[in-house]
Amino acid sequence: MNLFLNCLRLDIKSSAKRRYEVASILICSASLTLIILVFLSLRVGLSEMIQTAGSDKQLILLGNGSESEVISSFNFQQIEQLKTLIYANSSNPVIAPELFTNIRVGDATKREAQVIAVRGVGDDSLKLRSHFSIQSGRMFESGRRELMVGNKLISRFPWLGLNQKITLGSLEWIIVGVFSTTETVAESEIWGDVSLLQDAYNRGAIFQSIRIGFEDAESAQAIMNMLNQENNRISLVAKTQRQYYAGQIDEMTQFVDIIAIPSIIILILATGFSSLQSMHTMIEARQRETALLRAIGFSSASLASSIYSVTILINIAGAVVGILVTLGIFTQTKAVILNHLSLSEVVFPFSITWQSAFIAVLTSIAMALVSGLPPTFISLKRSIVNGIRKG
Repeated sequence: MNLFLNCLRLDIKSSAKRRYEVASILICSASLTLIILVFLSLRVGLSEMIQTAGSDKQLILLGNGSESEVISSFNFQQIEQLKTLIYANSSNPVIAPELFTNIRVGDATKREAQVIAVRGVGDDSLKLRSHFSIQSGRMFESGRRELMVGNKLISRFPWLGLNQKITLGSLEWIIVGVFSTTETVAESEIWGDVSLLQDAYNRGAIFQSIRIGFEDAESAQAIMNMLNQENNRISLVAKTQRQYYAGQIDEMTQFVDIIAIPSIIILILATGFSSLQSMHTMIEARQRETALLRAIGFSSASLASSIYSVTILINIAGAVVGILVTLGIFTQTKAVILNHLSLSEVVFPFSITWQSAFIAVLTSIAMALVSGLPPTFISLKRSIVNGIRKG
């Protein structure tokens, strides 16, 4: 143990003189940690959305056999048939047909945002929104071209704030309120009076989806099973609200995986080779010193352990830097991802957890172990005489 500690102390002192190589390893480790932590934070943020995205007491009905509100539709006759069927088989349901569309919203200076979801809602729709609250401003009034904006859109699009005017269809609308709800996906939407939005987009009496609220999850499940069996007469898809949003979030998570996992693999290989090169340069520069230590009695095992330990310590330091940078940049940052089913953006916060940080640090340590192995053993396998001569 004393030999190991002495070797470790000498290696640390020697490493302080190899600033370029140490800095290179630190940067590699910090970069890898940052990328992995950002990726994991995105996945955790999306996973947390599932927990608050919907309720098992509510159903979402989609027409035309669709899995998305964008291409779903119900006409007035279909809605009346469904209402009759549902009222006959359940007690006190709340039924709310809604309009849904995607638009590029332009403000007064004709700037355009990314694709944003607009939802037409009525009084019954608001009854179905769990813990719906107005953060600022007021509720829009029926019969007036007024809108409410989800609070997650405000930070991304400041010009969607209170009293701002935007164009929907060919008409000018004014934003009168900012809302929040535990149905987190809805906080990335704009809401307005369903009848006026139907007129603005020439939808007539066409709705995109129907939401139904029940007193308990068992009633919702029973009606969902019945409706899915009735879809020969009225082509529809019935899901609980939680199932519907979980399916969308799973799609978004898969998209993140497709983009991020190959990128992380490439980054691991790149940083691994860079770290390997830096370790090789640092160890080669010390080959005379290493040979002399072996000549005066330090064992190869002690030297290898100390070199490995220094490598791990440098990588851990780099990982800590990467974590601190990630926390500094992304703690208050909102992530934006395209919902492929609704073709609109969903805004959600990064969720940086200690478990994610631990995984990132372990990955950095694993990279240190792998990249430090070849140069360490090459150096220690060299004969003492050759080491002293080449040094």
